[in-house]
Amino acid sequence: MSAQKKWLGWILAICLALGVYAFPVSASGKVERVAKLTEVKNDVRVKKAGGAKPFKAFNNMTVTRGDSIYTGANSSVQLQLDDGSKIVIGANTQSLISELVTTAKGGKVTAIKVVNGQVWSKIKSVTNANDRFQFETPTAVMGIRGTMLFITAAPKQSGLWVTEGAVGVRSIQTTRSQESIVRTNHRIETQPDRITGEKIDAAALVESMDITLLREASEDIMESVQEIAAGGSGGGNGKGMSNEFLLQAEEFIQEASSRDSTIDVPEDWETTLHQVEVIVEEWIEENPNPPGIDETTEESEEDTLESDFTIEEGDDIEDEGSGDEGAEEGGSDDGGSDDGGSDDGSSDDGGSDDGGSDDGGSDDGGSDDGSNISAAM
Repeated sequence: MSAQKKWLGWILAICLALGVYAFPVSASGKVERVAKLTEVKNDVRVKKAGGAKPFKAFNNMTVTRGDSIYTGANSSVQLQLDDGSKIVIGANTQSLISELVTTAKGGKVTAIKVVNGQVWSKIKSVTNANDRFQFETPTAVMGIRGTMLFITAAPKQSGLWVTEGAVGVRSIQTTRSQESIVRTNHRIETQPDRITGEKIDAAALVESMDITLLREASEDIMESVQEIAAGGSGGGNGKGMSNEFLLQAEEFIQEASSRDSTIDVPEDWETTLHQVEVIVEEWIEENPNPPGIDETTEESEEDTLESDFTIEEGDDIEDEGSGDEGAEEGGSDDGGSDDGGSDDGSSDDGGSDDGGSDDGGSDDGGSDDGSNISAAM
């Protein structure tokens, strides 16, 4: 063994003994973070940043900035972040971790591109002024305030359902000053040049969801109800925002359990839910105009989530990869799925998710039912 290898070995041994792991640090002071894949089901593959082809994923596999995640038919996976957030990726979905760092100011910055397919997310409420969490689809940039939401993505149109918290949204062709705040109990559809919105129809939401995402959403919604019953706020975890969607929780869970009998509904569900409905209704009555979210923040260079990573047009996830057993990500890439849509229309401009005011820009093309996706709930 060379002297250099011995020297590196001693450094590694000391770091392990001290519980130290040296994450890469960029010139700007940003430290790379690591996420983990769990609940890997069927055909799930990962293409590492700069890699030529995807490899079969496995439970507890680590992923970092620039990695792409692909799921095939009847497949799903959970992306567990280091701040306690989770992103459940449904079948036939193509996504990219475009940002996953800690800034020099200590803020955790996360950006996920959903090129096509569906995700359900339960995001830890963004309370640190330096934290940023963003989703991007081919037609929209979504700055997440917290906390539970469902996203669908396609090349020409994407959808967002906010079941707790609030999300700042702008279409991919508009500027940050035209951002709209989508509050709980509202859904929107985004095209490259417009956003339309209305209140959520619980039955329609259930019908729209991938079955694995439906199970996760049901568990998370029931957990939110139980937390409020145990003494939580009727405003939920959305930084003072109304939790009005929970008034539809009874219909949602009823429809979900009818579609999937494996969803475990507690015996005291109805009693607990009715108790929570009173709490939420009282909170809404007492807070007709709840406070805004991140109303005034000064944009800095750090605030803009720009990524060096893109999913190139023509990325193919149908590689057989039979000769890649030696790759570090483990195993052959057997059985490609047919869902590898190109990232046409997906901008890499990132857009900061902070600073969106409650009246953030025009909601051009809003629904005609009188609901305003930027109005206080």
